[in-house]
Amino acid sequence: MEELQESLEDVLLFALDDLHGEDFKRFKNKLHFSYLEGKDPIPWSKLKNANTLDVLQLLLEVYGEQGAQDATVKVLRAINMRDSASRLQKWN
Repeated sequence: MEELQESLEDVLLFALDDLHGEDFKRFKNKLHFSYLEGKDPIPWSKLKNANTLDVLQLLLEVYGEQGAQDATVKVLRAINMRDSASRLQKWN
């Protein structure tokens, strides 16, 4: 049986799922203030009560796949989650 390859969405969701409690709140807060590729940040009103799946969808809608990966790596580094950022950056 053929093994399923992880998609970028899967890897992004794993990275978001690794953030618990205050780390996830800090991620959303930094994401709200992050500008990437000339696009406006995601409004706090959409992030405030968002769960990991909601944040994933917002990242993909606003930034597209590559931009979502770049934004997530940038924010993970900003909140000192460098191991998660490195793993995500290496994904292809």
